[in-house]
Amino acid sequence: MKIKRLTLYGYGKFANQSFDLDGTMTTFYGQNEAGKSTIAQFIPAILFGFPSKRSADLRHEPLTGGRYGGELIIEKQGQEFRVQRESGPKRGRVTLTALQTGLQLPPETLTDLIAPLDEALYETVFFIDEPRLAQVFSLKPDQLTYLIQGLGAAGSEEWQEYEHQLEHSARDLYKPTGRNPVINQQLGTRAELVDRIEQSKAVYPQFVKAVDQQHQSNERLKDLETTVHQANQELNELQVLESKWPTYNRLTVLTDQQTNHTVGFSRDDEQELQHLLVRLDDLKTQQQDLQAELAQAKGQTPQQMVGYATHQERFDSLAAELAQMTQVALQIERDQSNQRNQHEEYQALLDRYSVGGQVPRPFTRSDDQLVSELLNQQRKLRQRQQTMQNQLNAANEQGPRTRTTQRQPVTRDLLLIGVGLGLLLVALFMPSMAVKLVGACIGLGIAAYAYFGLSATTSHSLPTDQVSEFWAQLRENNRDAQAVTDQLDQIGIRYGLTALDPEQWSSIQRDLNRLQQLQREIQDRGQFPQRIVIEDYLQQWQTVMPELKFSDQMSYSNQLQAVSARVDRIRSAAQSEQSTVSLLTQLRRQEQQLSGQVERQVSQVNQFLRNRGVETADQFNAQVTVERDREVDQTELRRLSQQLSADDLKHLAQYKTRQELQTQLETVQNRSTQLQQQQTNTVHELAELAAKIEAWTTNGLQTDLEQQLAALDTEIIANVEKYLSHQFAARWIDQMLALASQDRLPEIIQLAEGQLALLTKNRYTQIKLSSEQIEIKGEQTPWLTVGHLSRGTAEQLYVCLKLAVARVLSESHRLPLVIDDGFVTFDDQRRQMMSQLLTDVGQQLQVILLTSDAQAAQTVNQNQLIKL
Repeated sequence: MKIKRLTLYGYGKFANQSFDLDGTMTTFYGQNEAGKSTIAQFIPAILFGFPSKRSADLRHEPLTGGRYGGELIIEKQGQEFRVQRESGPKRGRVTLTALQTGLQLPPETLTDLIAPLDEALYETVFFIDEPRLAQVFSLKPDQLTYLIQGLGAAGSEEWQEYEHQLEHSARDLYKPTGRNPVINQQLGTRAELVDRIEQSKAVYPQFVKAVDQQHQSNERLKDLETTVHQANQELNELQVLESKWPTYNRLTVLTDQQTNHTVGFSRDDEQELQHLLVRLDDLKTQQQDLQAELAQAKGQTPQQMVGYATHQERFDSLAAELAQMTQVALQIERDQSNQRNQHEEYQALLDRYSVGGQVPRPFTRSDDQLVSELLNQQRKLRQRQQTMQNQLNAANEQGPRTRTTQRQPVTRDLLLIGVGLGLLLVALFMPSMAVKLVGACIGLGIAAYAYFGLSATTSHSLPTDQVSEFWAQLRENNRDAQAVTDQLDQIGIRYGLTALDPEQWSSIQRDLNRLQQLQREIQDRGQFPQRIVIEDYLQQWQTVMPELKFSDQMSYSNQLQAVSARVDRIRSAAQSEQSTVSLLTQLRRQEQQLSGQVERQVSQVNQFLRNRGVETADQFNAQVTVERDREVDQTELRRLSQQLSADDLKHLAQYKTRQELQTQLETVQNRSTQLQQQQTNTVHELAELAAKIEAWTTNGLQTDLEQQLAALDTEIIANVEKYLSHQFAARWIDQMLALASQDRLPEIIQLAEGQLALLTKNRYTQIKLSSEQIEIKGEQTPWLTVGHLSRGTAEQLYVCLKLAVARVLSESHRLPLVIDDGFVTFDDQRRQMMSQLLTDVGQQLQVILLTSDAQAAQTVNQNQLIKL
């Protein structure tokens, strides 16, 4: 159905006005109080009826009096109708006319014309405004699912309520284990009557057989009730399993692809191998240098001085390690110095940026770019604010004065306007929300006071329409500035930057990254195990040279320098002639030691690789890559495993394919239907047995008892039939609603996901309805609940869900989609994307947009724009 024209005889501020609507999309543009919401309320009022007089504020009766009501020209299936509704009983007097024939149709035809849609479904699906979007924070997934489940039938809410009433009535009639329900009490009374009849008459074989059959039928009926309940429960379980099959299938694929975890290829193992290889390279380099020095010394050493080492073996052994130990000592001192410097730098950064024990965190790349864009937008809005303020002041200064005696009050009022606007501008960019609100209120108050004072004293200072235009632009600029400030506030809260001016955020990112790096380095740094080696080495020198003493304040390098000087003096004094031989001996021993170290290091590397079943470092790195890929698959496997319980996995494992599961589901449905038919047949069999027993009892008190029994059986049968009718009707309603909507929920979610991805430029691409909450997710973001979203994003999610429901429902039930200023919390970019989305929606169902957004009005087709 499409609306081609609106005519308002008298409705709110409108009187005798008509608007022609486009068949795809029509945009009404106007400022506040232009009548946009009045038009939005006019459409359902004509279609479904005026609100009662108890809700006078919703009736929109003519402000100037006169005729109340209006008409719609609607088109459905190629035929046009005029729907008129005026003041009258039962929510207004309706006149319906077929325009092609001119015939006036009964008012009841309007309900058939827009059936199966009703007012409740229209407001739920086809009407969007800001108050309804705000309900997204209180929306429960079961409410959304309940709504979607009923989309397949007209008046679904009434059907669902009627289903609950039937189930309650059935429980009042009978419960398998109850005492108070009517049938339970009647069965108890009947058992007593049967006992009394048995005592008062002769036992006839036929009577006994009938009673026995009746008892068996009752038992069979109870068994059937239990079996039907079990079959329905199994049916529900199979339906749940069928909905979880895609998740189970993906979980099975990942499980089959999983390989056993190979120990020894972790990141720590990778670092350990790298350390061993670096150490091996260093030793080989030292060995090559020492071999070159040894070759040079061999050419200079007299042959007769070679035996020097036999008398100074321990001395020379320690001396051979002196250079290496000196390097180790210097490295320890450099590491200690670096550690002190890093601690000092870390503490300085921590003192500079820590607020209340909380340290800000650096931005991600995307948030850093977002902050830069928001700050640029904020500066532009600030410049625009200042420009408009200067224009307003300049215009007021150039305006003519009516009397020269009023110049001093006018100047004062202009000055107060400037002060108020300046205070408002400063308040909007303050970091504190409380200061923001107080400053904004004071600034607006001063400016408003001065403005009305200026209006009172200068009758020709400035044209009223120019002042109104300036004020409208200032308010629009303030709203945009507030939206940008709110986004910056949320980013500041998320990263702990609320105590800093947003203009400083980008400049401190380098320091914050450095602070994180220093924190990781300090945490990863260990102690200096070489200190034990140095101290043991120095202790050996003191054993060889007892006269050698060290001060506690001396560093390791200074102590080794003292040892080196002492060694030089001893060799110079006692063995000056054997210096060359000593050098040669020392070099040989050092070479032997280095060779041993190289062999041991090579052995350690080979042992490391053999322990892990590989032969080369390249094979080790390849296995490390395999382990990284296995960890990624394991993460997805754990996520999917959390979505399925152990019982779900156990039951789903019983089926090889989804087709097999669906076949079992159909089998259980057929069996449930057969059991219900058996239950009905057993009830009729009981009724026939009761009639036979009544015919066999014919005399005396026995006759009276049997008459009572017959009457009671009649009541039981009636109540049983009533009970079964309630049960069958409730189950039929539930199955019909489920069948009517079982294919629509995935379609709605898929359509909503596509719309949300378009609005957010693929920031959010997935929507999930769980039993507890509604969640969304993007490629770069985790699953987020509605409570974790900004108000704008949450409302965009709700808009996408409602548009998806309307578009899916439009395949069978179509009404125009009415949107009354529903996107005030959207930023410029997402409002532009929403305009594009509504254009696409207009190709499927008629869209009527009412907005005060001038930018949105400029972007739409001007042939589809109506300015109020």
